[in-house]
Amino acid sequence: MTQAHFCASCGAPLTPGTRFCTACGQPVTATTTPPIKRQGATIVPIFLLIVLGIVALGIYSYLKNTRILPPQLSGAAKATHQAPTSDITPSTSALTWSDAALYLPSPYRTYRYHEHYPDGDEGDWTMVTASLREPLPISTVETVIDPHAPPEPIAYHFLQKGAVLYRVPDAQPHQAELCLRGPLAVGAHFESTGVTGRVTAMRKTVHIGGATYTNCLVVARNYRAAQYQEVEYWAPGYGIVLVQSPDGATMRSLINVSDTKPQQAVDLVKKTAPNIDKVAEN
Repeated sequence: MTQAHFCASCGAPLTPGTRFCTACGQPVTATTTPPIKRQGATIVPIFLLIVLGIVALGIYSYLKNTRILPPQLSGAAKATHQAPTSDITPSTSALTWSDAALYLPSPYRTYRYHEHYPDGDEGDWTMVTASLREPLPISTVETVIDPHAPPEPIAYHFLQKGAVLYRVPDAQPHQAELCLRGPLAVGAHFESTGVTGRVTAMRKTVHIGGATYTNCLVVARNYRAAQYQEVEYWAPGYGIVLVQSPDGATMRSLINVSDTKPQQAVDLVKKTAPNIDKVAEN
């Protein structure tokens, strides 16, 4: 019986004496058995490419849609000097860079500061924030950390009227301190009783220990009656993160930010701020 011949390239049967395969056109190198077509060798790479494509698309979508919230309230800001970069921008808010309220601290957090007092002493204090009612965007409770004395929390409220932002002590609800006046721009000047302020820079980056705060507003403030001057750095979503003397010496710095349960923050503010209704009526 005549043995059949097949193309070694494509497996097509060959006519005896043929020099080129009529199926694939390759020069004839005959074999007596048809080559095995390993279809899996083609299917598996295509399947792997599809899987890798799906994984890559998923990673891209996650990175695109995930934002770093100030100050990384997932827990990265719980250790001292580890508050991450501020990332609040006007694109994520109805506010713009000229609005004073953009630079308020965010609610339901605990901010810890280190203070260098004029007499040379030093100490820490905390500020818990909450949002209870309009027109008070943020209310705060400040507590000095003193191991030798019981805590004496003091409540303050930020009161916004138009483009002006005031800070009002709950104990004196009719004595408002002007903090910022919009529209904010380099050179903008604002004044209240005995105090003047001037915006010296915007969109500045500040490094404090291991933390970086971007898009900071810089305000030079002069307490004329007390003959006292300071330079404040306000970061979006944090409030004041750094206070320096005119010669650059650090007077106050934010060293830690962490989550506070909303109900816990609200309860603390309500307990410490019996005059909140009077402040809101101003």
